[in-house]
Amino acid sequence: MPLVTILPQDLLAEQSLNQLYTCIVYSCIVFASTHFARWIGQTYLDADLEWKFNELLSTLARCACLWPEGIILAHYGYIAMFITIVIHRKLAECLNSGAGENASILVEEGVVRDRMFFGDRLWLTVIQMFTALFSYIYAAENFGYAGKLTGFPALGKLCLLNETIPLVLVGVAQFVGTFSLRFVLHRTATPELKKYQAGVYAFFFVTSHYLTGVTGLDPILCLAMVYPCTMKQENIFMKYLSIYLLCVNSGYAISARLCGEYPLRSIHRQRFEVAEEARIAARPPPSPPAPKFVGKGNRRRQVR
Repeated sequence: MPLVTILPQDLLAEQSLNQLYTCIVYSCIVFASTHFARWIGQTYLDADLEWKFNELLSTLARCACLWPEGIILAHYGYIAMFITIVIHRKLAECLNSGAGENASILVEEGVVRDRMFFGDRLWLTVIQMFTALFSYIYAAENFGYAGKLTGFPALGKLCLLNETIPLVLVGVAQFVGTFSLRFVLHRTATPELKKYQAGVYAFFFVTSHYLTGVTGLDPILCLAMVYPCTMKQENIFMKYLSIYLLCVNSGYAISARLCGEYPLRSIHRQRFEVAEEARIAARPPPSPPAPKFVGKGNRRRQVR
C-alpha cells in the first residue's frame, strides 16, 4: 500500500475547512429539524395553532443562523459571510411559508398601517421575542450534534454584540442602515425583483458588521444576541432597547413614511384583508334613499 505524504500546506488547508464542514452540517440540522417539525404541525394542528407554531419555528431557524454566520466570518471573511447569509435567507424563503418576516415590517403593517388583527399582533410579538431570547440554547444543542457528526467542534464567539465604535455612532449607523434598507426593499418589492432581496439583506448586514462590529438592522435578530452577552455586559438590555430596538425601528418607520405602503403583503396582512373583504361583502345592501317631492297640490311631483 503506497504511503501518502501530507504536506504542511495541505494539512493547513484541510484544517481550515473543518469549521466550514461543521457549519454546513449545523445549518442542515437546523433547517431539516424545523422543517420536519413544521410538517408535524401542518398534519396535526388546526389552522390557528399551525400558523403560530410555524412562526415559532421560522423565527427559531432565522435566529439560530446567526452563530454559524459569525463563525464563517471569523474564519473565512466577509465574502464568505455574505454568501452564507444569502443561502440561509433563500432556504428560509423556500421553507418558512411566509413566516418569520422582518419584525420591523410586521410593526409597520400591524401598528402603522393597522392592517393586521390585534390578536395576531400580540401573538407575533410574544412568539418572536421569546423565541429569539432562547434561540441560543437551541443553537448550542445543534452545534453539539454537528460537532459530534463532523468531529470538529465549532470555534467562534458566543457574544455577537461586540461594537467596535462608540455606541452613539452605532445608533446612528443602525438608523441610517435601516432607513436605507427599507428604501431598497421597497424598490425591490416586485415579483420580478423579490428574488434579489436575500442579497439586499446580506449586503446591509455585512456592511453593518464591517462598520460597527455588529450585524444589527433587525430587532429580533439583535434580541437573539442578547442572552449570550448577559454575563459580559451589564448594560446589555439598555443597549438593546436604546440602539437595536429604538434606532432600528425609527429608521424603518421614517423610511416607510416617506416611501409609502410596502408592496409585498405578509401572510398576516393577507389574512386580515381577506377577512375584511368577507365582512364587507356580508353587509346588507344599502336601502334606497327616500323619495323627494317638490311642489304643492296637483303640481306635487317626485324628483330624483
